[in-house]
Amino acid sequence: TATDCTCNAGYEGDGIDPSSDSNSVGCDDIDECNEAVGVTRDGVSQVRACSQYGVCNNTLGSFECECDAGYIGDGLDCQACAPGFHKGVVGNNVIPNRIPPIDAEFFVSEECHMCLANTYTNGSGATACLECPSNSISNNASGRATDCVCNAAFTGPDGGPCLACAAGTYKGVNGSSQCLACNNFS
Repeated sequence: TATDCTCNAGYEGDGIDPSSDSNSVGCDDIDECNEAVGVTRDGVSQVRACSQYGVCNNTLGSFECECDAGYIGDGLDCQACAPGFHKGVVGNNVIPNRIPPIDAEFFVSEECHMCLANTYTNGSGATACLECPSNSISNNASGRATDCVCNAAFTGPDGGPCLACAAGTYKGVNGSSQCLACNNFS
């Protein structure tokens, strides 16, 4: 009987083939990305099919989630790359059997790449590393502009700009210290 017909999960309609009954609608794919209706995760109804930091891709009868650039996870749960690390592409790169601790603020995996020396990120969730200002340096995994410090012979605030010491002055260390006057015999 017609009441025995149902659509598979991920589809909606009356389940009856429209070619056999002109009053029937059949089964149509539910776009879970636009209608998070009925999407449950861990038994809880969700407003969004994917993480707020993810992208939803509808598929026939289902959907797939991918984490935004700057985030790592399975698409349902996406965590920001830690400061000093970046991920420049959308996608999921979860390492099997390796999950972050429950209280972890950030999840760093092989897909959140470390910023190299003389570059930094502006906090967590970065999509790329930024170059330190001219005449300054930073360590690997720098997570803010102020991690870039002026080179020796240059002065300025951490994060730049770094200006050359004036004639008759010197600075022999990296950092924000002031240039010092040369002695009278130099």
